[in-house]
Amino acid sequence: MLYAMEARAYANMGQPGRCKRAVRMAEDTFAEADEWDEPDADWIRFFSEAELYAENSHSFRDLAYVAGRSPTYASLADPLMKRAVELFSQEGGAHQRSYALNLIGMATVHLLQREPEQSTVLATEAIKAAKKVRSERVNTRIRKTVDTAVRDYGDLADVVELTERLAIELPETAEAV
Repeated sequence: MLYAMEARAYANMGQPGRCKRAVRMAEDTFAEADEWDEPDADWIRFFSEAELYAENSHSFRDLAYVAGRSPTYASLADPLMKRAVELFSQEGGAHQRSYALNLIGMATVHLLQREPEQSTVLATEAIKAAKKVRSERVNTRIRKTVDTAVRDYGDLADVVELTERLAIELPETAEAV
């Protein structure tokens, strides 16, 4: 987990080489963890394979933003984010919030890759998941992603429909629980 956090920090500092190295170290360390004789400490037990993929994909997504919305770095985030979404979806309701956050993260990656139609599909799924968890953090991320889609692709029918759906299903005036 610490290498994954290090990767995220390097991404936000705009250091792609160090970010990639820390991602590899996070993956290698996680793969070796099963061989250790000691049980995991309480503070790290939540850090599953899904969390690893999510953190590493967010590092590359953040790097894409720092690099001027680079589709190159977004393409590195794509397979990792897909795997995180897949793993969180298999965990059922236990990690519904993480599932929703990673769906919207995947939607953002598709916007960075200039694939707005696919982004709207994922954002729609994130809205459905968000309604189950009622997290203002999730709702805010969805709204920001939809705002970006509107800014960049506002005349696209799928984006217009997504905006309308968001206004109905997750109105900003709804109280967070």
